[in-house]
Amino acid sequence: MKRFWFLAVIAFVGVLFASSSFGKESLKNTPPLMLKEEGKRHTSQSVINLYAITLGDTTAQDEKASIRNKAMQGALGPFATNAAHYAPNNDGTWRMWNFRPPNPEEFIEWFGYISNPEIQAFLETFDRTNIPDDFGKEGDIIYVRRRVLASELPSPLNRVSAEALAPVLSIFHYNEDGTMRLELRDPFWEENKARVVFRRLLEEINATK
Repeated sequence: MKRFWFLAVIAFVGVLFASSSFGKESLKNTPPLMLKEEGKRHTSQSVINLYAITLGDTTAQDEKASIRNKAMQGALGPFATNAAHYAPNNDGTWRMWNFRPPNPEEFIEWFGYISNPEIQAFLETFDRTNIPDDFGKEGDIIYVRRRVLASELPSPLNRVSAEALAPVLSIFHYNEDGTMRLELRDPFWEENKARVVFRRLLEEINATK
């Protein structure tokens, strides 16, 4: 297990260093809201386009997330992506788990943290569908909160109504550049429904500028 963990972390860092631009500032202004085609659903009568909603162009970050997930899913599970993940609870709050990879100069400290048996045990038992307790603090390599208020969501999503966010299944807030990807519940990711969700969010965001 320890040998697998070491090799997995080395592989991850290799992927990380090959695909990251360190020191890049997060977006300072609200990025544009966009519809992004995710795929197609084939029915007996038609082909339906499926969409996510993004704030800013997440293409580069989505590609990096895909590479890192393949390299590190076994070792880091839901923490393989360099992003803060938000998923709705059933009481209007959101649960959040965030993973921060190292900058080159902090790798030794980062590796010591991630190799700690207590951290490994936490990763092995972490269930993103049921988070009983907070873990860590903001800025830590691993930071988890079981209840995030809607008003604490990343801007501008903290300014929209619960009704506008109801179709959202999950939010990926990429740490590297501040872009966001909103995955929609089925069937809201179908093209016509996704456009309705998109327009509602756009109207509310624009109304609160």
